[in-house]
Amino acid sequence: MGITAVLSTYAMYTTTDFTALGGYLLVALTTLCFAGLIFAFLPFVPFVQQLYAACGALIFGFYIVYDTQLILGGKHKQKFAVDDYVFAAINIYLDVLNEFIYLLSLLGERR
Repeated sequence: MGITAVLSTYAMYTTTDFTALGGYLLVALTTLCFAGLIFAFLPFVPFVQQLYAACGALIFGFYIVYDTQLILGGKHKQKFAVDDYVFAAINIYLDVLNEFIYLLSLLGERR
């Protein structure tokens, strides 16, 4: 909860526009998905699993900032329209959920 609050606060008060980086986030997410498929067929290596979880947590941290700025609108290049509030809420919900899952995977103990 703390990470989400800090990232959302940063997105609200920064002058940096993250909404122009949507294409780069898509590339990073696609790379993460394909890396996950490749790692699924490789033998279990704890370091690789933790690296994968750390990259996932980092990517979804950026997505929280990106989607928060899309919701806020303002002087950003892109923003959600007024009628897209349900889609925007689903985006933030999925970002927070994925961030939580990757952090659990990163910090969780495997036996």
